[in-house]
Amino acid sequence: EEMASREEVLANFQALSGVENLDTAISLLESCDWDLERAVEMSSQGGSAAMDHDGEQRTGAAHSGGAAGGGWLSTAWRVGTSMLGWGWRAGGRGGEQSARTTDSSGEPYSAETARFVSALEKKYGEDHPTMLLGTYAQAVDQAKREFKFLLVYLHANVHENTGPFCSETLFTSTMKDFVDDSFLFWAGSINQADGFNVSNALCASSYPFLAVVAGNGSTMTVIDAHQGPFEREEMMSWLTNILQTHGPELIADRAEVQEREATRALRAQQDLEFQEGLAADRARAREQEEAELAARREEERLQRQEEEREEKEARRRRRRVEAAANVKPEPPEEEGVTAIVAFRLPSGVRLQRRFRKTDQVQCLYDFVEANGELEHDVFHLATHFPKTVFTDTSATLEEAGLHPQAMLFVDSADSDDED
Repeated sequence: EEMASREEVLANFQALSGVENLDTAISLLESCDWDLERAVEMSSQGGSAAMDHDGEQRTGAAHSGGAAGGGWLSTAWRVGTSMLGWGWRAGGRGGEQSARTTDSSGEPYSAETARFVSALEKKYGEDHPTMLLGTYAQAVDQAKREFKFLLVYLHANVHENTGPFCSETLFTSTMKDFVDDSFLFWAGSINQADGFNVSNALCASSYPFLAVVAGNGSTMTVIDAHQGPFEREEMMSWLTNILQTHGPELIADRAEVQEREATRALRAQQDLEFQEGLAADRARAREQEEAELAARREEERLQRQEEEREEKEARRRRRRVEAAANVKPEPPEEEGVTAIVAFRLPSGVRLQRRFRKTDQVQCLYDFVEANGELEHDVFHLATHFPKTVFTDTSATLEEAGLHPQAMLFVDSADSDDED
């Protein structure tokens, strides 16, 4: 881990100091006990030119002093998100950024940025523009979402202009109120991975370095940048000019996106209402089909029931006709020969007639079938006291004990229909 840390310090030192010779760089770092800031300061005091990480002399970057409108960024230029979105190493140097996370409330949070801000506050106080604690990429994303300008500050501890700028310009209540009112603010140290990457991307060559960035779709627009000494009134004038010049465009972009979002939301609402209406129509159609099907089934059931009732009635009529054909004429009363039999029907009606004692019990069933107008297809003839059911229809009345007279009850029986 110590070896990896020293390799990172070495890479940062060579990128910041321009010292290409590896042995020279290591010797300088060892003489400063691997303190990056001391080594860079010593290198600059020794006359070393400020070089970029490819070894080429950095040339004119943002205007150093003066209001917006001068220098290489007087006209807005765009940098693709592949450059400013990070997830890359600065030419293989500077190491990877610290992990991007969120704090307990879900706000973007970077441990690297938080440590840097804490160090600034210990040195210059807490009266400063509100600093975003996430990574630079997260700050850019937030600026895009909120349609605000992002003020970027790159901090170099070893630069002679850094201290006066922080204490007299940046860390003041006047600047805090002004910046918080119209900008998002992100600060990074060039001695840390995120700030180092930003300084390379924006070609910062002198400090303090400030840039105003605005997002538009997949690209970032650097509105203007300033590097070098900056008085408070001069900086406020610079930012005011940016707001007046480019603010209307940002407002128009915000209105356009809001209109697009409103249109998309309206369409989504209309689609939802259409789908809900379509679902309701389908539900009503399904309910109607189910009701019609239930009605058809009920109609079919009633029709089958009626057909069954008519079929049963037809069978009863056929049985009555057949039974009536089998009933013999009532014989005259003749003592010792005839028997008087009375029948109590389920309806309470009482029938009575004479039969010969030699007639079979079947003759009694035929008589009741032909004259009883029974509602049941199957019935039995029985006495109740004692209970005797006459099922042997081939026995004679005398054999069945129904001579010379008897009282029979017609009882219905649960049985299958008989033809």
